[in-house]
Amino acid sequence: MQPAFIALGSLFVLIGVGITAFILSRIRKAMQSRHWPRTAGQLENAELEAVDVNLLTRSRFSGAHDSFQTLRFDFAYTYQVDGKTYRGKRVTFADSTVRTRKAMERILDDYRHQRHVIVHYNPKNPVESVLIPGASIYNFGPLITSTLFIAAGLYIMQLS
Repeated sequence: MQPAFIALGSLFVLIGVGITAFILSRIRKAMQSRHWPRTAGQLENAELEAVDVNLLTRSRFSGAHDSFQTLRFDFAYTYQVDGKTYRGKRVTFADSTVRTRKAMERILDDYRHQRHVIVHYNPKNPVESVLIPGASIYNFGPLITSTLFIAAGLYIMQLS
């Protein structure tokens, strides 16, 4: 048995399990949001924002950087719960996952010309809110990565 393989494999499994636990907690909250109370809100901003992602590539001859752009939602809305005003930014519980531009623009088109929106808020913590409650297929995509980490860890461990 080689302790290095066991340690590395265990690290991969732990990372995979940690990522899975985080993703499943987000999916659970997304599912719960379908039953959250609603309130009227004012949409202040509804756009897609281009974000530069810079990658440092290794090269013997230069410290070149590769970069690309990705899109993210840039929404802002206010709403009131029990006379207190809150500000939200979350559109869905999958805002931070990768989507096609077309999928994002479909959502944006639903809000582009609206000023009044329905906001779903967590009754236990009204600062938590979302415009589109529930989970979507995009919530489950990151589970592929976490499963690969676990599988790689188990494979590495069996090499010892």
